[in-house]
Amino acid sequence: MSAGNVFGSQTPFAEPAWYDVRTGSPYYNEHHVAFRNKMRAFVDQEVIPNVDDWEKSGEIPRDAFKKASEVGLLQTLIGWPEDACGPR
Repeated sequence: MSAGNVFGSQTPFAEPAWYDVRTGSPYYNEHHVAFRNKMRAFVDQEVIPNVDDWEKSGEIPRDAFKKASEVGLLQTLIGWPEDACGPR
């Protein structure tokens, strides 16, 4: 992870230590950063522009769930579907 990938608050102790790319972590690595960036892009592009409409209608459209599944977000929220796929 390069120092150019700054994320979160730059205020000392405002974020967990593993979140700061300047300190490094053996557990939080470039794969986590890539996943975080992918999820952030999805939320910025698909959720934020639509959230007011979804709240007014009282539901999230099926298409939004399909898009969330395509980027890997839905699986992150609901877990591995053991009833459909068996244990990992």
